[in-house]
Amino acid sequence: MIDAGLINLPVQSHRHHHHFHQMIVGVSGCADFEVDGLGHRLDRWQGCVVPSDHPHYYCGDPDNRVLVLNLPFGGNDLLPDRVVERLFERPGYFTMDPRLQQLLSLGIQEIQQFPHDQGLAAHVAATFIHGLSHRLGQSQSSPPSPRGRQLDRERLDQFIDAHLGESISVFALAKRVHLSPSQFQRVFKEGYGITPHQYVITRRLQKARELLTDSTLSISEIADHCGFSSQSALTCALQRHQGVTPGQLRRS
Repeated sequence: MIDAGLINLPVQSHRHHHHFHQMIVGVSGCADFEVDGLGHRLDRWQGCVVPSDHPHYYCGDPDNRVLVLNLPFGGNDLLPDRVVERLFERPGYFTMDPRLQQLLSLGIQEIQQFPHDQGLAAHVAATFIHGLSHRLGQSQSSPPSPRGRQLDRERLDQFIDAHLGESISVFALAKRVHLSPSQFQRVFKEGYGITPHQYVITRRLQKARELLTDSTLSISEIADHCGFSSQSALTCALQRHQGVTPGQLRRS
């Protein structure tokens, strides 16, 4: 049976892996995920697919709420094996259309109304996964992005720097260069060698270092200015990516 439940993710970043497939869908607030070097910020329109045994990082804003769907091995009466295998072939992210998001919202209301009914929760999860599978199956026919295409780096940098204090989605970046999100991610990775999410984090940290050494703003103000949900989120990112803390940079 599918194990489905609503939880709040911790504000500080955590890392783990597990021996079962998992899908995380945003319900309210925002959450940050990174799996296999692919990072993304989830809101109530987006979700993350984590195949079994794939280490991943996760954290969320203080008001975050997500629906977690755990799919154990050993067969499932509610989902055909082919659906599960196709969805969890590799890690990734998806965006829901309005109808699928509405379906999920109604299902979540039922789960909240009857929190102890595991069968109900499993059927809600299976219905959502079936709907998602149909949509992703249709999108697989979209043409791949042309290789060798050059992105307007200056245009992207200007947009990122102007919105550092906000959530910057792949959709917003792709729109600046007139590509679909999936095409943009492929072309970006080919040209930059990292994912858009990783690049945005690099720009955020670059600005944070500059402000920590050259301004009198508090660390929490700098975190907010550079798009981190809290001072602890900035500290975690600096330690993970650059091996220093805000305090160390401020004293240098």
